[in-house]
Order: sequence, then C-alpha cells, then structure tokens
Amino acid sequence: LVHPDDRELVAESTRAAIRAGETFDLDHRIQLRSGAVLYVRHQGACLPDESGRPRRVFGTMQDVTQRTLAEQRLRLSAQVFENVSDAIFVTDPQLLIVEANRAFEVATGYSKGQVLGKDPSFLAIADQGMWNAVVERGFWNGEAWARRQDGVVFPTRLSVTLVRDI
Repeated sequence: LVHPDDRELVAESTRAAIRAGETFDLDHRIQLRSGAVLYVRHQGACLPDESGRPRRVFGTMQDVTQRTLAEQRLRLSAQVFENVSDAIFVTDPQLLIVEANRAFEVATGYSKGQVLGKDPSFLAIADQGMWNAVVERGFWNGEAWARRQDGVVFPTRLSVTLVRDI
C-alpha cells in the first residue's frame, strides 16, 4: 500500500534499520485500493535471531493525515502572510505585537525584531473612536496617519480586525 513515490524512502529506512539493528520512524503516504491517499507515521524495528541476523521486522502505522494536511495549510498560510504586499502585524490579547510580515518592515522601516513585544500604538496616530469600533464591532476600516521609524508621518489605509478564541 506504500505510495509509489514513497516506496524507495520506506525501503531504505527499513533496510538501514535492519543493517544497524535499530528502529525506524518516518512519515510517508499509503495509497488505498480506492485510490485515496493517507499520510501515516510508520515506526518499527528489526528483531534479530541469536546470530544477529534479522528474523522479523515489526512495527505500527498511525494515520496522521489530518495533522499532515493541517501542517501543509499552516505552511501555505505562513507563505501568504510573509509574501502579501499589504503590511500586516498581529498582536496577542495584551495588544503586544507577536508577528509582522516583510511588507510591514518595508512600509514602517521597523524590523520585526524591533517591534516584537511592543504595543503598536507607536505606529499610528489614531483616535479613540477607532479602538472603540474595534472593541464593539470587532473591526475598523478607514484612513489614519502612521509614523515610520524615521519619524515621517504618512497617510495610510488601515484595516483592524479583532480575532478571538484562536
């Protein structure tokens, strides 16, 4: 059932474990008779006979399809976040910056390292009405003034969205 593209990987991992008398632990795909592809965690070991020759290879497989697909989606989301042309930063519930993308660095002149853990209020000149709208409705869109690292104030279009319960 091992997926054709993964057969050599599985065979080599098994052979290496037999040669070394060690365990193997790898993720790979299997293809069911229906054509469906599952991702599995394959762990096993070689049981040698009295002379040390392999007598039996045994192991387990665990379906990790959902985890693997979630990890793939997460990697894709990270690539989109990092490469989108809009400047984005993310705060934690205490409103401290926990992430920022490259476009943010270009737009503001601040590196990610300079802003992580900081309150973002130093970036924008905003009135209390904006923050009240975010708290009440969960979002705010509009124009505001922002300040670059070099002190230059510039007009910008902002979209602020409150995300809860992640």
